[in-house]
Amino acid sequence: MTGMDQTDMSDLASGYYLVIGGAIAAACGLLLLLRIAKNPGLPMLLALGALAGGILLVAAEVTAYSRLNDTINLYGSYASITIGYGLYIGIAAGVVAGLGGLMALAGRR
Repeated sequence: MTGMDQTDMSDLASGYYLVIGGAIAAACGLLLLLRIAKNPGLPMLLALGALAGGILLVAAEVTAYSRLNDTINLYGSYASITIGYGLYIGIAAGVVAGLGGLMALAGRR
């Protein structure tokens, strides 16, 4: 059985993309909540950043889920791995970040 490399940046299932997407969404969301953006165009940019970070998070989580599910289906009971709740929580976090970005774009902070 071959393992998955979570540090390979050529694959969307990389753990680095999860960190990057989460950091972008969290930083933009925090700056929006603190209302630090004094420039009129900056809240829109931060909202787009939160939306993009959320989309990246969901894409990376779904890709990792697909790869993990394929591995489990291929090796059956010989694979000593299972899908944990972390994947589902990551997908939910990406959806919430994306919705927060959309709400900020709509003017509801």
